[in-house]
Amino acid sequence: MKTYQNYQLVLMFILTGYLLIFSNQSYSQIHRLKFDHLGVRDGLSDATVTCVLQDQNGFMWFGTYRGVSRFNGYEFTSFLFNENEPNALHNNVISCMLEDYTGKIWIGSYKFGIGVFDPHLESFTHVQGGRADSLMLANNSINTLFEDSENNLWVGTEHGLSMISADRKSFKKFYESDTSKNTLNDETIYDIAEGPMGRIWIATGHSNLCYYDKQTGQFTQVDYTDVSLNNGSDNYQKKIYFQDSLLWVTSNKGGLSKLNIISNSKKSYLPDFSNRGPSAWKIMDMLAFEGKLWLGTDGGGLDIFDPETEIFTNYKNTRNDQSSLTSNVLWSLCRDRQDNIWIGTYQGGISKYDALSNFFHLTENEPSNPNSLSGKPIISLCARPEGGLWIGTDWGGLQLIKPDGTFDQFVWQQHQNSLSTNVVKSLCYDRNGNLLIGTYNHGLSSYDTKTGQFKHFSSGNELNSLSHNNIWSMYTDSRGITWLGTLGAGIATYNPDKESFSRPDVGYREGGQLLVFQIFEDSQSNLWFSTDSGVIFYNRRTERWEPFLLSDRIENSNHEMNYVKSVIEDKSHHIWFATSAGLIKYMPENETYELIDQLRDQLDLPVLDMAEDDYGNLILIAKTNILQFDLLKEKATNYYISDNSFTTGALLKKPSGEIILGGFNGLTTFHPKDLRKNDFEPSVFLTEFHVFNESQKPLHNNSPLDTVITFDKELNIDFQQSVINFKYTALNYTQPERNQFAYKLEGFDQDWNYVGNRRIATYTNLNPGTYTFKVKASNNHGVWNEEGKSIELNVRPPFWKTTWFSFLSTLLILMSLYSVYRMRITQVKRRFENRTLKNEREMIGLKNANLKEQLNATKSELTNITMNYLHKNQKLQQIRQKIEDSVTDANQALKGKMNRIVKEIDKEIQDHEYWDKFEHQFNKSHDNFLDRFKQTYPDLSKRELRICAYLRMGLDNHEISTLMNVAVRTVETSRYRIRKKIDLEERQSFTKMILRF
Repeated sequence: MKTYQNYQLVLMFILTGYLLIFSNQSYSQIHRLKFDHLGVRDGLSDATVTCVLQDQNGFMWFGTYRGVSRFNGYEFTSFLFNENEPNALHNNVISCMLEDYTGKIWIGSYKFGIGVFDPHLESFTHVQGGRADSLMLANNSINTLFEDSENNLWVGTEHGLSMISADRKSFKKFYESDTSKNTLNDETIYDIAEGPMGRIWIATGHSNLCYYDKQTGQFTQVDYTDVSLNNGSDNYQKKIYFQDSLLWVTSNKGGLSKLNIISNSKKSYLPDFSNRGPSAWKIMDMLAFEGKLWLGTDGGGLDIFDPETEIFTNYKNTRNDQSSLTSNVLWSLCRDRQDNIWIGTYQGGISKYDALSNFFHLTENEPSNPNSLSGKPIISLCARPEGGLWIGTDWGGLQLIKPDGTFDQFVWQQHQNSLSTNVVKSLCYDRNGNLLIGTYNHGLSSYDTKTGQFKHFSSGNELNSLSHNNIWSMYTDSRGITWLGTLGAGIATYNPDKESFSRPDVGYREGGQLLVFQIFEDSQSNLWFSTDSGVIFYNRRTERWEPFLLSDRIENSNHEMNYVKSVIEDKSHHIWFATSAGLIKYMPENETYELIDQLRDQLDLPVLDMAEDDYGNLILIAKTNILQFDLLKEKATNYYISDNSFTTGALLKKPSGEIILGGFNGLTTFHPKDLRKNDFEPSVFLTEFHVFNESQKPLHNNSPLDTVITFDKELNIDFQQSVINFKYTALNYTQPERNQFAYKLEGFDQDWNYVGNRRIATYTNLNPGTYTFKVKASNNHGVWNEEGKSIELNVRPPFWKTTWFSFLSTLLILMSLYSVYRMRITQVKRRFENRTLKNEREMIGLKNANLKEQLNATKSELTNITMNYLHKNQKLQQIRQKIEDSVTDANQALKGKMNRIVKEIDKEIQDHEYWDKFEHQFNKSHDNFLDRFKQTYPDLSKRELRICAYLRMGLDNHEISTLMNVAVRTVETSRYRIRKKIDLEERQSFTKMILRF
């Protein structure tokens, strides 16, 4: 027990010294600013960028020596001069740009006036200058553009100044005059700014500034510097910048000057090749950021000036540093709404500083500098108690970075006092202060830091020898015991006093537990060993070993949970396991385990290493990710690291809280307190609309766009345009490749389509109708713009699917159906009528047959009556004739009787009842012949009608005379008279006429 107490005292002494020294001393490192780069290869129209602008929608614009380029975070759209296009840019050599309050962009050129860009049509109009009263611009060579608080536009040229009214309909021009004091002090205008009291400050080619009072219309000259400047080259390309009442001024040979316009105090800062002055005489542009002044110089790179300390910090292009500035000639600076700084350079394209990407600082190999990292992957780290950092590499040996920033290199050298191999997998100090070096395949080495001697230990058959030559992890615990984790033989301990090794009786559950990646001691002095098959737990109080699988302790688990890379304890004494399945939390108070699900989608699993910062967060390390996990809120912020790839076991937290990570490209250093989530909600825009993969423009023939798709609210396309694409973007310039998108077409899609960083949506063969296309996006930290962007899409139907065609078709169909119906009805009616007619004919036939039978019966009856009457009259006439023949022989008395009999016979022959009966029957059987004939020929007598009736019956004159008891001659005479009365021609047959009537 005393031995252990002594060990503890020694270890505490070492650790206390380490804390005191290492907290104040560390390897020397200057945190360089990192810049992203955009150039011609990325689509920028030219490598020389003269001016930078962010428009009101958030797009970035770059004026170059070859037109203008617009950037949407992913790609450039360039606008170039084209003499064959009347709406194209007026000239390619751009000097300045400005977006006015209406959203139009004014683009100045060095010799050809201004091109005004209409963003809705993506077309340009040309504004020219000259002395003529009709021209807005004082000159065609434009140096600067400025819009004041009243939306007046000020244009500074090589020869004069113009002020264009807010409605852009009227203007004033100002020139230098020798005859008036109320004038510009020089015709060449380099810069314009608005100061307090609405004064317009103007930087000219004169050694003094001047300002224009809009209330009085007066110009006033102001001496701004205590440096002696001559008119001409000394004052070339002045720039002015206001910070409240402070006016900062630069010129070709004036350095940086500060003028307090209230007190009129002046101070100048000139290059002196120290941090008390700018790095070059000529400062091309400037802006304020985080209380400091950023200065783009001509040849001296970037200066950041702190007005409080009056110190200039310089950043230049470094040939071997890919994240440095691309050029030392900086012509333009622009700060966007995310606080990114965009720097336009001469022949170097664009360098962009992103504060949210500058938390992490990379120290890497410098090929031309022997006093730098080896260039091999860093796989282990260990703090040196007296200051500095030990670095173990993969095939690069061992390096020591001293507090002064110099390097000591240790590599394997045959037959010499050196490392046993150049693969240094693990590092730690033993209780005696020796540096232990765990290697791949060459066992353990001990380095005496005082004598510089190495000792090497490898596996063998001896009882107390090393169990395996692959030492993957090492840790000297609070009791001075050094634990070794091997790759294949499990856990071992090392006794530095006896230089011997032992193997505890762990009782491994699976073979994978023989692969030990990391060792951790918790607040109760218990030890946790991360393995390929779960965790091995050593309970210090009971001195019992417990190898267990995490998958057995978590519901709905999988075998990936058993692949554990790291274990850590937080301030609440919860134990956290970094696994291939994500992060697992163990709560000893109730012995429960929980998988933190939300992290699995944010990390590029597996989790390789962990540390707890001083602010209640876990720092999780994946291959290319660093995730800060808030333990209280259980929310995470993920930081993607593009310039390094991390490894297991190469994490070091300094007492200051700073964290150092080793990776394949060097050392990444950051402080968790500096980490800041990107809360910027990205604006979402549609950038292109394609039909059959052809981009549509508003000025093109047959284009469905009334304006560019970015501003359009409604699209109308024909149904034949069956393949359409929407391209979109999110304006987040911090790691835009990490932006996420989702879209849907309401009326077609049921749910949102989450498509990662893909920026195009394709639809084919949409049915005619009205749809709404919606797209939303998140930034690199998962902050979503839920409102996003939407546009109504109307797919016009073919003419045969239009309302009017449907109406006409329906009407035609109805009419056709009605016609068919009418035809059918007509047919049915006709059939019915035919059937009815047939039935009627049949009935008529039956009736006619009956009538015929009746008529025949009637006629027969009439004939019988007539014949009977005829026979009777013939008999009576014969009797009368006999009586008349006998009268001559009779006496007078007999003659009287016989005459009376003859009269009775005549009376019988003239039977009137017979005629009435005959007339009735005759009309009945002969269709009322007598009535019709009488009506037609009213002059006929009753006797004559009777003769006509007898003739119709086919009786001859003799028969008629018998029936009428008249002479045949009398009948003939009557027939003659009848012919006359009915006006019958001689050649016509009287009998046939009567029969036809």
